[in-house]
Amino acid sequence: MQESIFTSIIIITFAFSIILIGVILLINTYHKSIELKNKEIFISIILAEEKERERLARDVHDELGGIITSARLKIGSIASDDLAKEDQLKLIEVEAVLEMASVSARNASMALSPVALKKFGLEGALNTFPNLYSTHQAVFEINCTVHELNSSVEIGIFRMISEIVNNSIKYAQAKNINIDLSINDKEDLLITVLDNGIGFDLKLVSENSNGIRNIQNRCEVLNGQLRIVTTPGNGCQYTITFKKEYYEKR
Repeated sequence: MQESIFTSIIIITFAFSIILIGVILLINTYHKSIELKNKEIFISIILAEEKERERLARDVHDELGGIITSARLKIGSIASDDLAKEDQLKLIEVEAVLEMASVSARNASMALSPVALKKFGLEGALNTFPNLYSTHQAVFEINCTVHELNSSVEIGIFRMISEIVNNSIKYAQAKNINIDLSINDKEDLLITVLDNGIGFDLKLVSENSNGIRNIQNRCEVLNGQLRIVTTPGNGCQYTITFKKEYYEKR
């Protein structure tokens, strides 16, 4: 009798364990499907954002750029010999302002949708940073030995580095920025951005910074790993790592 009861307890315990394992697996599968759906939604948002960026870039380049060029040509066609010296100086000032507007429009167009990324790849796009931030007197050291990445990762990397560089210059007041992209011995893609800015309290800033949140979201969706090392007064280092299965061209 006791053996029968003991056997029944074992069977019930075993059955309960199987059911419990099944429930746990079902919950994990559900969470993974939700996570996958969230990633798919976020990727769709990123792709839609890129299309909108391209449209805005075309508008800035074609329409605004065309208007500025037309204005410069009209000013240039004015016979300066018939103008008083004071008016000539005003024309020169207007031409200088239009030149700055033309540069700003071109930089805005490049920032929205960098042509260099499509034409020359990631390395070419990164090498536009010194021109984009020339007015901030920032010195860049860029080393990129990585090629043949899949397109979504390539775009994502460029956007993340752009966000990092913008944060470094705008908020951390950095004057020297080192960008390095390479493949390590484990065939991981390693991205490092180091600046000599004022640094920050990571815990305090990460809770309120949309820039850092955007970087984290992009990194997570692309299956990368982000590490930020910084303290007030000691600059900042961003390290992003991708496994080969996630960055290689398909």
